[in-house]
Amino acid sequence: MTEKREKAKFDMEEAAAAARDYALATGTECLVLAANGDGIINPCEGEIHDHLCYAFSPEIAKACQVAHYEGALKSLDPDEPKAYFCPMGLMHWAAPIIQNGEIVAAFIAGHTFLNQPRSDLADLKTLTAAHETLLNKIPSLKKTLLASPVITNDQLTAMKNMLDRLAASFSDHTAVSGEYRDLREAFERNMRLEETPAFSWKELLEAFDAKNDAGVEKAIDAIAGAIGRSADPAAAKAALTRIVLTIYDRSLDREGQCFFEERCLAALNELDRIETVGALTDWTKNNLKRLLEASAILPGVKNANMIYSALQYIDDHYSEKFSLQDIADHVHFSAPYFSKVFKREMDMTFTKYLTNLRIEKSKALLKNRDFALADIPAMVGFEEQSYFTRVFRLNTGISPGKYRERESQ
Repeated sequence: MTEKREKAKFDMEEAAAAARDYALATGTECLVLAANGDGIINPCEGEIHDHLCYAFSPEIAKACQVAHYEGALKSLDPDEPKAYFCPMGLMHWAAPIIQNGEIVAAFIAGHTFLNQPRSDLADLKTLTAAHETLLNKIPSLKKTLLASPVITNDQLTAMKNMLDRLAASFSDHTAVSGEYRDLREAFERNMRLEETPAFSWKELLEAFDAKNDAGVEKAIDAIAGAIGRSADPAAAKAALTRIVLTIYDRSLDREGQCFFEERCLAALNELDRIETVGALTDWTKNNLKRLLEASAILPGVKNANMIYSALQYIDDHYSEKFSLQDIADHVHFSAPYFSKVFKREMDMTFTKYLTNLRIEKSKALLKNRDFALADIPAMVGFEEQSYFTRVFRLNTGISPGKYRERESQ
C-alpha cells in the first residue's frame, strides 16, 4: 500500500517560476498574488508588457490586489463567470492555491481583450479617476496596455483551464470550508457566548471612516492587546466575528448592495480554524486593516467589473434581441441597480448606449455596397426597417439611404 505523502509547504519562489512558464508559453502576464497581503509578484516584469499599472501607485496597487483576490474567491464558485475585468477594463482570470482549507495565494493571468481590441481605457466616469490620472501621466503605460493580446472565448476557456491545473498542482485539494455558510448564522452562533468583549472596534471604524491612519493603527493595537490578554480564545474569536459582521453590515449600506460577502466568509473561515489566543492576536494585526480597506474598495471594483462585463456582452450581442433585464442577469445584479450605475458611469442610459452602438455599426455596413439596404437593420439588431430609419435619422440627421449616397461620393 502506497503511503500518502503530505503536501509540501507552499513555496512562493516555485509558484513564481511556474507563473513565468505560463506567461512565456501563453504570451499573457501571469502574476502571483499573496493572500497574506504581501502584494503581487510579476516574474516576467518587463518581458510581456513594458509596464503594469499597479507598479506606479500604492492606491492602484491596493485596488488591484482587492480585484484579483475577489476574482480568486469567485473562481471557487462554478456558477460564476470564468473571467473578470479590472478597474482599467482589461480581462483577467484567477486560480486560487488552497492548502489546509485556506487560500494561501492565487495565480492571476491576463490582461487581454476578448474577441476584439478596444481603442481606449478607463472609460468609467467615477470609478477610475486614479487610473485615468495615471494614464495621462504615463502615456507609455496606456500604449502598452492597449497592445494587450486579443483572445477568443475558446482561448479564454483553455487558458483558464490551464491556470486551474497549475494552481491545483500547488494545492493540497482540501476544500475551503463553508464558502456558502450564512453570515447571520455564524454571527448568532458566536454571539451566544455570554459577556462577549467588544474591545475597541467602534473606535477602529470611526478612525477608518475619518481616514485617520494613526487612529486605525492605534485601535488595531488596542484590539490585539485585549485579545492577547484574554484567557478565553472562544470569547476573543466571538469578538472578532462581531467586528467582521459589523464590517459586513456596513457594506450593505453602500448603494443598497452587499459587495463584501465572499471576503467576510473567507475571514470567518480563517477565524474558525484558529484555536489559540496568540494566533488570534496575529490574525488581528495582519487582517483587520486589510479587511476594512477592501470594504471601501470593493464597491468600485465590483461596479467596474459589472459595467465592463456589460459592455463586453453588448459588443458580442448587439445584433441580437435582448433587454436590460437580460444583461442585468448576465452581470448578476438587479436591473434597477445596473441601470442606475450604468447611467452614472457611462453618462447615458443603457438603451441610449446600445442604440448609439447599433447606429455606428450600421454606418460601417452602409459604406459597403455589398450589403443590401433592406438587410442592414436586422444585421445590427433592429427588428423593423421603418424603426431603424427613424432612429438613424434622429441620430444623424439624414436617412440611411442618403448616408450611403453621401459616403459613396
